[in-house]
Amino acid sequence: MSDVDILRRLTSIESSDDTYTDTVLQTYISTAGGVNAAAAQIWGEKAASLAELTDVAEGNSRRSLGKLYEQALKMASYYGDLAAGPGPAARRGTKVRPIERA
Repeated sequence: MSDVDILRRLTSIESSDDTYTDTVLQTYISTAGGVNAAAAQIWGEKAASLAELTDVAEGNSRRSLGKLYEQALKMASYYGDLAAGPGPAARRGTKVRPIERA
């Protein structure tokens, strides 16, 4: 599976999408610095396109369209964190101290 195919799966982009072609996705991967960073960028774009949606209630029907925006932001953050790698706490390692008796 190619990086472009992986990016499509991570961002729920169909291969028939006219906006995110294989060439465009490959450019995202190259400029962002990897598949996870590209996924974070694309999810951020998706969030921007969903920002104007609001919750709708008509009669007994209710649609929480604002949740789509929130979820896209969470996905952007998730893949951004993956792209950044482990934080300082994960890189520190384990500290071992001798036992002291009082």
